[in-house]
Amino acid sequence: EKVKVSSNDYIGCFFISCNNRIHKNFQSSLILLSRGLEEPARILIRTMLETVVIAQAIFKDHENYNKWESNQKIEANRLIDDINRKKKGLVQLKGKVSTEKLYPNQTKTHISDWARLADMEEEYNTAYRVLSGNVHFSYRSYEQDFCFENGKIVAINVGPQMENQRVIITTMLDIMLRMIRIFRVYFQIEDEAFNKIVEQLIQFQKIALQEK
Repeated sequence: EKVKVSSNDYIGCFFISCNNRIHKNFQSSLILLSRGLEEPARILIRTMLETVVIAQAIFKDHENYNKWESNQKIEANRLIDDINRKKKGLVQLKGKVSTEKLYPNQTKTHISDWARLADMEEEYNTAYRVLSGNVHFSYRSYEQDFCFENGKIVAINVGPQMENQRVIITTMLDIMLRMIRIFRVYFQIEDEAFNKIVEQLIQFQKIALQEK
């Protein structure tokens, strides 16, 4: 109720959408972790991290919003090209949507570039790249589905996974608080409790790192 935004405030609307997206994924991840489903939680957290990286880059320089729009236009162009090439699954769209290139001369911004713009290259090279292994079904992710003894598979790992929950939750909290900070500053929302929560997270992070 403290947020005041108009439809003309495209940056504010963008941050609202980012905040909602991260908040929903945060809640979903907690539900998954409560059932010991660490891998699908990691996939959602990677989505959260990507969102906050882009949000942070746009927060630092509102002109970066144009880069995000350019990425969306590139994806639209790709779909139009695939419809025109009559790729499988898209033939039925021919004639139902405009199949002219609507957005020429767009430039792609990779997530690594977004991380640089957001000053979050460390997070990209650590958390993001590790979590990407779960999204793209890497060999490391494959190994997590088995139990090994002396380098040999001895069992299928189908039970709940609880070993890394403190580190995972710490990562989730860090992402969530980053987005809340962006949200608070942009919309000029005063909240004295926020800094205390950040301090608690820092202590929580230290404990998690010591355990690892």
